[in-house]
Amino acid sequence: MQTVLKPLRAYMGQAVREGLIPTNPTRDLRLPARETVDDEDVEQVRALTPDQLATFLAVAPERHRLMFRLLAATGLRISEVFAIQWRHLHLDGGAHVKVRRAYVRGKFEPPKTRHGRRDVPLPSSLVDGLRAWRKGTEWPGETDLVFPAMAGGPLNYGNLRHRVLVPTAQEAGVPWMTFHTLRHTCASLLFDQGRNAKQVQRWLGHHSAAFTLETYIHLLSEELDAPLELPRVGSNGNSGLAAAPRGEVAAA
Repeated sequence: MQTVLKPLRAYMGQAVREGLIPTNPTRDLRLPARETVDDEDVEQVRALTPDQLATFLAVAPERHRLMFRLLAATGLRISEVFAIQWRHLHLDGGAHVKVRRAYVRGKFEPPKTRHGRRDVPLPSSLVDGLRAWRKGTEWPGETDLVFPAMAGGPLNYGNLRHRVLVPTAQEAGVPWMTFHTLRHTCASLLFDQGRNAKQVQRWLGHHSAAFTLETYIHLLSEELDAPLELPRVGSNGNSGLAAAPRGEVAAA
């Protein structure tokens, strides 16, 4: 839109100078902020199979294994995981992680779009692991990072990638893997379990369900599987539910 607005402002400015119009109507015009798309979300999408994921987690260093499990179970971006504090984790009933910021280029920032601000459910097995992790960490305070570096500050992306992710992925037989592969794996597993595009969109914090479906459609099964079973019809041609008189509702 800026490529259109800039020349339009120039034309209007010239019209003012020539006395054709009294003022430039585009001078103070501001376009609405446009939500951006995470560059990693449009990379070549490739997910781990369940067996590959299990192998990767099995050979991952113990210090980082829980973090990798969280990435796979929630689909969070690595920058979002770097920024999680204990206050963002709700580990009791309705356990979930509150995504409210990310650690990008040395700074903590809010989500890029309103869709990035979300609450993602946590499975019970991961909740147990996080509770145990908090009991054993040197940094259990509400505002401490859940997965800090040795001194308590944010992890370094480059160091973690080169020293942990790359060798672990090679040992697991998936040398092409990136941090974002775990996000794609989460999406693939969600679809396999029957979640729809809108649910996966909200889970991952995408800006639209259409983008989610376009990104992951090649991961979806094309098999027709079993035939569609319709509701059973009674001998009178009805589905077996008595029709309620006009103005009344049939009892459930």
